[in-house]
Amino acid sequence: MGGLRTVWGSGFRVSSGARSRLECRVSGTSALWYLGTRPAGGTVNGVMTTDMVAGVGAATIRPYDRQRHGDAAWRIVAAVFDEYGWEFENDDYDGDVREPDRWYIAPGGGFAIAEDEGGRPVGCVGYTDEGGGVFELHRLYVLAEARRSGAGSALVRWVIDEVRAAGARKLVLFSDTAFLDAHRLYLRFGFRNTRFRYADDPWRSPEWGFELTLKEDC
Repeated sequence: MGGLRTVWGSGFRVSSGARSRLECRVSGTSALWYLGTRPAGGTVNGVMTTDMVAGVGAATIRPYDRQRHGDAAWRIVAAVFDEYGWEFENDDYDGDVREPDRWYIAPGGGFAIAEDEGGRPVGCVGYTDEGGGVFELHRLYVLAEARRSGAGSALVRWVIDEVRAAGARKLVLFSDTAFLDAHRLYLRFGFRNTRFRYADDPWRSPEWGFELTLKEDC
């Protein structure tokens, strides 16, 4: 990396010596928020674009649209499962990623796809409203070749911005113990590791639970 030093700020991985920006597209125009001056939130009209470290590329986060994205979420999750040598049940437990609009968006949550510079889907994430000001993050997956590009950070930031705007006081998630990079990412965002469980899935997956406080109880 030519001596560039990696630092973290505003939820995105950047390198000193390389100019980094967060770009949100607003009604056909672009508002540039440079690191250190980014206002609260960061998602405008649901579309977030991050220009990352020199030579790595960019990721655009778009709310899931069936016409645009089709089965992209299913293909992303299937590829990651295959990478880890895990069985992928596409018509049962993992059916939610075939129909994110039905499982996440329609009940009042949300789902987003990360696209690379060429518009290819490379990551996904969803969230649900669990009631009482508690929201849960689901299905954070990024293709191997797109990791360390900032796509994962941008997806998490999108969820935080969305649920905060919806009045969330707490964001929770569960993540397989194998996803160590994701766990480090959550901790950088301020999540706390709160519990361990065996998931109610066909494989009884071992998972860590994480929690992010967004609004203190009165």
